[in-house]
Amino acid sequence: MSTLLPYLRDRDVRVRLEAVRGVTDLGKEDSEEALMEALGDKDHRFKEEVVRSLGKFGGKKAMLALTMMLDRRSLFGGGERDEVRLAAVQALGEIKDPGAEATLRRLLKDRNADIQKAARESLEKLGVELG
Repeated sequence: MSTLLPYLRDRDVRVRLEAVRGVTDLGKEDSEEALMEALGDKDHRFKEEVVRSLGKFGGKKAMLALTMMLDRRSLFGGGERDEVRLAAVQALGEIKDPGAEATLRRLLKDRNADIQKAARESLEKLGVELG
């Protein structure tokens, strides 16, 4: 496992993608910190893969990082790409931490219908009753 972690910071995005897939396949929870650090990457394909991995075995820290990412907006009103946001909403449903409820509820009114649907599904996984 630890041999893969340095490759999460490789210059080549293809290497980074393979490293995150390897970390995910191994399913080790001790890689959560390295994956959360990788959320700062600029490549949206890589970031989407990292988010999906965090959903598979992330815990409270991953939930907090993902909710912060979803709540953050750039200076120009945007934020993460919709693909990354959708993956984050789905990952929160997999992590199943009730601390994500407020963010997921807000996303029920998102401009993107796929994100609205994923937020509803994730809330259901949390056991939240929706009218």
